[in-house]
Amino acid sequence: MKNILIALLSLSLLSCASISSKRLDSSEQFERLYSALGMEEIIASFDVVEIDNSEIVLRSFTHLPEEIQKAMATAISQKTVLNDPVNKEEAKEVFRTVLMGLLTAEELSIAADFYSSEVGIKIHHAIIDGESAVSEYLDN
Repeated sequence: MKNILIALLSLSLLSCASISSKRLDSSEQFERLYSALGMEEIIASFDVVEIDNSEIVLRSFTHLPEEIQKAMATAISQKTVLNDPVNKEEAKEVFRTVLMGLLTAEELSIAADFYSSEVGIKIHHAIIDGESAVSEYLDN
């Protein structure tokens, strides 16, 4: 009986050890998170950037009266489209290096699970919009 109890305890300890020793692969969890965040599309969106230089012109002529500033901006301003393809693989590797340096495989897994949910992706987009609004505010 004593031997049976020891054997059962040993088996249960071994099974617990094998469950806890199942390690998450950081690269696999990063890929899940990268996909959940839609990073491929976000990085691709940087290929084409539109610049309206009228604000740059207005900032250059702040010492002039407002009506002259506007006339100068209208006369000089133009929209410039920069079509400069981003090295997507290099950008992904930079993102991978930063995230894998800051987060464990378990944290990457939790984040991937969260951002794969409807609420997670909604929050992700809200954060991006909020950061963009702050950036625009600080630029002005």
